Amino acid sequence: MYQNLFAKIRNLEQRSNGKQKILARYFLSHFNETSFQTVAEVANKARVSESTVIRFSRELGFKGFLHLKDEFQGVVLSKLSPSERLHVFEVQNSFEKLTDHVFEKEIHNIKETQKKLELGNLNEIAHRVVKAKKKYIIGLRASAAPAYLFGHLLNHILSNVITILIGDTSLFEGLRDIDKEDILIGFSFPRYTKRTVEAIQFARKFHTTTVAITDTEFSPASQLSDFTLIAPAYSDTFSNSYTACSTIINMLITLITHINKDQTEKMLAIFEDCLKEFDFFEDRITMSLKNNQGRGL
Repeated sequence: MYQNLFAKIRNLEQRSNGKQKILARYFLSHFNETSFQTVAEVANKARVSESTVIRFSRELGFKGFLHLKDEFQGVVLSKLSPSERLHVFEVQNSFEKLTDHVFEKEIHNIKETQKKLELGNLNEIAHRVVKAKKKYIIGLRASAAPAYLFGHLLNHILSNVITILIGDTSLFEGLRDIDKEDILIGFSFPRYTKRTVEAIQFARKFHTTTVAITDTEFSPASQLSDFTLIAPAYSDTFSNSYTACSTIINMLITLITHINKDQTEKMLAIFEDCLKEFDFFEDRITMSLKNNQGRGL
């Protein structure tokens, strides 16, 4: 959980002297403000140098203050309601600035995902998904959207995919047959739901492989799971951004397709035959010809 981040800061405070100890105390008592301050502002408020702020961030295991700041933002945003989040961020004063800023934030999320991605983990997760007897996909409330997408795509290429999007008692009814041969993948983004965490804890009792797809390594789901894929979800509005999460989903589906190519081709062929039988999709060319005939052309 995020407590691990604060535990690291407290540990650094206890073994540090001088300016670093002062800075650690400032972070612990002012993390809300720190989430939206620059290096210069933090240094000024804590009465230390900017280089001290940067060194301290690296001591905690981050590449720099911006990455530490992202984690502090995650702490804050995970506790705010949608209406409260609207008052946190600066509103851009023009349409052009607003659209540019949204694009910049989405690009930042994808770049951060690439930086945090452990290819070995991604590969291992893909192989475990293919080998698993049953694949449980869980995502509640706003996290239900990416969970549904992943479950929908996975169901096209693998059998025994169970997607759970509702957090009432049916969640645990859906998990009652879970065992060590299965895999559970939980999507968990702020504000984190307790039911998702409880589902992961439940699966661990049966030695099921657990995977968290979440916004930070300090999230509750990440701390409990065997594997974690990080997809930052920073957004300047009341909701999270799921652009990076969609990228993770695409990478997983692509890997699983390549690992299990023969079965994928068979599954997709069966699925397409079913759709053709029921004439499920509209043919654009046919529709265009019908419209033209209707106009007497």
